Amino acid sequence: MSGAHSFGDAESPEFWVSFLHPVLRMALTLFSPNFENHQVLPSEYLGDEENHSPELRWSAAPIGTVELALVCEDLDSFRGDPRVHWLVYRIAPELGLLSPSIPRVEELGNRMGILQGLNDFGEVGYTGPLPHVGDGFHRYLFTLFALDQELWLPKRSSYSDFTQRVSERAHVVETATLLGLSKRESSWCIA
Repeated sequence: MSGAHSFGDAESPEFWVSFLHPVLRMALTLFSPNFENHQVLPSEYLGDEENHSPELRWSAAPIGTVELALVCEDLDSFRGDPRVHWLVYRIAPELGLLSPSIPRVEELGNRMGILQGLNDFGEVGYTGPLPHVGDGFHRYLFTLFALDQELWLPKRSSYSDFTQRVSERAHVVETATLLGLSKRESSWCIA
C-alpha cells in the first residue's frame, strides 16, 4: 500500500474515529435545575406570577453543530396547534446554559450575540404558561435544536421564520427536549 489510509483500514485514524464516535459521544440532553422532566413548573415561571424564564442547561453539542436554537411551546393550546412561548436562536454551541430570568430584549448583552424572537403573544422573549381555567394540565415542551449551519435570522424573527429558515438552510443534527406541566383551577396556576 502507498501509505494512504482508506476509510476501511483498521490502522487509519479516520476508521477509529468513525467506529468509536457513537460510543464516545452521549446524546444531547436538556435539563433544568428548576424543575424535573414531566413535572409541574414552579410558580415563578408562570405567566400570571413572576413570569421568569427558567434556567436551562444542556450536554455538549454534537460534533458539527454550528448554532443552537431553543423553542418553548404549549402543546395543549386551545387553538389546536402548539403555541410558542419562547424562541431563542444564535446560541453558540460551546455555551452550556441559558441563565434564569433572561430579560425580554431582542439581543442579549453578551459577546455571543444570542437573539430572542417573537413568541405567539407578539412579544420578544419568554412568556410563561397561562392555560385557561379548567383545561387541565398543559404540556410545555422546551426543545433545543443543534443545527449544522447558521440560520442568519434577523432580530424579532417569529417561529414561522425559524421553521422556514431551518427547512431552507440548516439541518437539524440533533434535538433534546424537556417537558414541564401547568394547569389553572381558578384565576391562578397550579405550581
